[in-house]
Amino acid sequence: MSKALLTIITPTFNRSDFLIRLLNYLSHTHYKHRIAIGDSSNAFHVERTKETIKKIGKRLDIIYTQYPGLSCHGAQEKLIQLVDTPYIVSLPDDDFLVPNGLDKCIEFLENNGDYVSCS
Repeated sequence: MSKALLTIITPTFNRSDFLIRLLNYLSHTHYKHRIAIGDSSNAFHVERTKETIKKIGKRLDIIYTQYPGLSCHGAQEKLIQLVDTPYIVSLPDDDFLVPNGLDKCIEFLENNGDYVSCS
């Protein structure tokens, strides 16, 4: 995989259905950057998520970390510390972003150094 320029950070808590849907979407749309998942879920949801990552993990650059007992906000704070890409976006597990749109945002920011964000 090429060097990622963007990391999507996604905290989750007992919502494996949403997270699995998001990972499948990113895989099918050929998302080429990184996604970091902070999972505070119980064992049932953790297992479901791990199985999905095992199936599609080679198609996506995934950092998966478990944070038992942490809120989604706490997991998000921990995930931010893992980011080593120049760009970051926070994405709830039940939302979607269009990868082509993200690439356009990256291109804009790369070419316009006086901006710190875009959408």
